[in-house]
Amino acid sequence: LFLPTLATLPFDRLIRTAGLPGSQMVPAAHAVRSLLALKLFGNARHSHVMSYVLDEGLALFAGLNVIPKRSFLTEYSCRLEPSCYPEWMRRWFDVLARTADTGNATPQDAATKLTRKDQLFSLFARWVAPADGLEVYAEWARTQLRFNLHDLLVRPNHTQAYTLGLQWRRPAWFGGIIRLQPEITQMEQSATFRDLPQESWYMSTRVIQGYTNRGEVLGASIGPGASSQWLAIDYLKPSSRFGVYGGRIRWNEDVHSTFPFPGYQGYCRHDVSLYPGVRLASLSRLGTLTADVSFQDRENFLFENDGGCPNVGVRRDIRNRTLSITFSPFSIR
Repeated sequence: LFLPTLATLPFDRLIRTAGLPGSQMVPAAHAVRSLLALKLFGNARHSHVMSYVLDEGLALFAGLNVIPKRSFLTEYSCRLEPSCYPEWMRRWFDVLARTADTGNATPQDAATKLTRKDQLFSLFARWVAPADGLEVYAEWARTQLRFNLHDLLVRPNHTQAYTLGLQWRRPAWFGGIIRLQPEITQMEQSATFRDLPQESWYMSTRVIQGYTNRGEVLGASIGPGASSQWLAIDYLKPSSRFGVYGGRIRWNEDVHSTFPFPGYQGYCRHDVSLYPGVRLASLSRLGTLTADVSFQDRENFLFENDGGCPNVGVRRDIRNRTLSITFSPFSIR
């Protein structure tokens, strides 16, 4: 997926001007492409590369006969002149900012021929009915604000995102309370991207890093081009709480919709997480003790599926089991 973008960049020239070192057998650009190939392939550490040194595809990506071994990659990534890194990153982001396509959008609006500004517009509403134990909240937002009657009638959902949720509490057995909490968030591109260009949420037409702070998205945790559904049911008492929950996240759907995945992969083409869990809490004068156990299954991580559907052993799935225990002193209300 990354190779077409890399082919359009002056990659070798960037490496030379940044002053990254190389040798006659492994030039600097080939060394960096080797590290990049392993990261894109999903390898986490240099110590794990020995099983890939004879992989012909990775070697072809790097422009070498074979991928360099562990000792070379470790030396190259850990013992470079520190001044090389900021120069390399500055030039890299400058080139990406001029050439990268952020989603399906361009800095210039195709309809008006005017350079579009990055902007967000949102409305938040909350309604509470204490006597009925009900709270309803919603947030609706757009990134393009050309409001007119034609847009309102033809494309009311263009560049929109929204969150809808509620809490509902009712008395239950043994003096307790049952609480229901559903929530949905939709940030995937609407079908109107076929008519008008639109960027993915939290991505910028001007700044390649988008709406982030130190690599973390400033917004919903599901990130750009995603959607989620979540449901929780809890039994509450003054001194204790117990509940179960479950959720689903479809990641990076905007990327999926712009790439021609094979039809035989069916529904397995999507990057989806499913995460049921159990949570409980004990409240006392000393504080609150909480525990949370979740079982997350992420199917087709980053669309790494070379086979059919259902999974025939060549799809990359990730299984995570998480136990979280916290104690907050003197936090009882």
